[in-house]
Amino acid sequence: MLVSVSVPASPEQLRRLAEIEVLLAALVARRPRARCYGRLRVRSGGRTRDLLLGDESLTLPALTVIDWQQAPLAAVFFAHGVDDDYELEIDDGHSVEGTVLARELLVFERSVLSAVDDGEVRLVRDAGTDTWQATDSALRSPLRPRDHRERGKVSSPIEVELDPTQRSAVELPADRSVLILGEAGFGKTTVALHRLARLRAEALARAHAFSALVLVPTPGLRRLLVALLERLGIRDVEVATFSRWIARQGRRVFPDLPARDSRDAPLAVSRLKRHEALRPVLPEIIRGTAAM
Repeated sequence: MLVSVSVPASPEQLRRLAEIEVLLAALVARRPRARCYGRLRVRSGGRTRDLLLGDESLTLPALTVIDWQQAPLAAVFFAHGVDDDYELEIDDGHSVEGTVLARELLVFERSVLSAVDDGEVRLVRDAGTDTWQATDSALRSPLRPRDHRERGKVSSPIEVELDPTQRSAVELPADRSVLILGEAGFGKTTVALHRLARLRAEALARAHAFSALVLVPTPGLRRLLVALLERLGIRDVEVATFSRWIARQGRRVFPDLPARDSRDAPLAVSRLKRHEALRPVLPEIIRGTAAM
């Protein structure tokens, strides 16, 4: 049995904590109810930036908050480690390069910072005090980035240990469909990535062409999966959000559609158009509309 021993936080660790507390104070001063999940420090374009991960993107005088699900840099937080170089492809075809200098998961209890975890060391506040203890990180993920000592190893999905049930799903024949259900942290993405990697490896071993399309709900998840697939050595798979992919298919089938989507429709109108109750009446709408 492994026993984690805590020791008082070092001066360097206390300095890091002070930096984070300053950022959090600036956020609370402008957005008292804002939630925060992590801190990311990057060097890009010759300057260093501190970013907080929250529920929405905010640009404030003293700091920047990025949406942990949607912002491009959020993928850097989840898919890269300290000292990793990254490159982000922006929608307009441009790319942004940089280096990760620090990344920490932040934990709060009753709106007070109670723990900071960088994947190696977890700093924990003694209850009701300003004293901090350092212990081993509580973060354990099969897809967490490798540290610099492992960079020489081949990045392969086989390196990740799956349980028997996950392995059986990954190894199903290529002509079998797989439906993976589970709550957050269940391992759905892990199994899906490993099955994709296995199907690709089997096709290439037989000298067969391989193509795959991965559809995800949000741009943030798309960027995260692209980064993870690259770390697994897979660069020939298309990853797209469903909304963008279906828009391309619509314009391919209906070339007269406008080149750009309208952003002016109220949210209530957009929701109504997507409501399943419209499905049975759409044929009547089409028959009664000359343009259709």
